[in-house]
Amino acid sequence: MNRKWQPLRWLAASMFFLYCALLYVPVQAAKNEEPVTRIILVRHGDTDYNKEDRYQGAIDVPLNAEGLAQADLLAAALKDMPIDVFIASPMMRAYVTTEKCAKAQGMTVTYADKRLQELDYGTWGGRLRKDIAKEQPELTKLWREQPWKMKFPQGGLSAGTAKTLSGSAG
Repeated sequence: MNRKWQPLRWLAASMFFLYCALLYVPVQAAKNEEPVTRIILVRHGDTDYNKEDRYQGAIDVPLNAEGLAQADLLAAALKDMPIDVFIASPMMRAYVTTEKCAKAQGMTVTYADKRLQELDYGTWGGRLRKDIAKEQPELTKLWREQPWKMKFPQGGLSAGTAKTLSGSAG
């Protein structure tokens, strides 16, 4: 990635989860005006691996100070939004983000669902994206252009995703 765009990329990533959470549109069924289920998806706060542009995936990297502050901002933004259930990934960065949102409403995380875990990047995990791009340009290109075809070296799907795809989620 061109270095001059990198700060904008991090700004966009940081703003993404706030945008998702703040996008509040009352949803009604088209004809009968009955309420339907609304699902709010949010991204976890920042980690040091995000800042360093490393693959983290299934590595349980905690939130850094900025990520904790982002989670607090998200919790404040969601404080008055009616939410019945808080479901988190078991990854600590996602769980802590969700936990802060739940606590702001006087609730707790309902459960952690392994199906929400991130991909296992295998040998790419913990490594800088620029190093992988230099060492394995064809795989990097495949990941960017056709991610559904990607099998990471010594990695794969998260345990939850594998269970979901095999039909044995539960």
